[in-house]
Amino acid sequence: ELPFVAKGQESVFYRYVVKTRGDLEKYLVLLKKRGVVCRHPIYKPLHQYLQLKNFPNTENAWKTALSTPIYPSLTNIEIKKIISAILEVFTS
Repeated sequence: ELPFVAKGQESVFYRYVVKTRGDLEKYLVLLKKRGVVCRHPIYKPLHQYLQLKNFPNTENAWKTALSTPIYPSLTNIEIKKIISAILEVFTS
């Protein structure tokens, strides 16, 4: 799933987070093989640091979300490579 921006709103997309279906690690590996390094949007959810339990929505989001490379210095060639790899991995 792609990020949603409500009508009349605008996002700066300081992170571009994609929700995956299934095994997140599989997607990370497949993208890395194509030269695109994606990561978890956060290293670890806050409740895990605090050793709190019963946050199933947060756990699910952490296990299924990946952050794609997005920053101002990307060249058009790099952007096309990222888009191509993402389309290849997520549509196959």
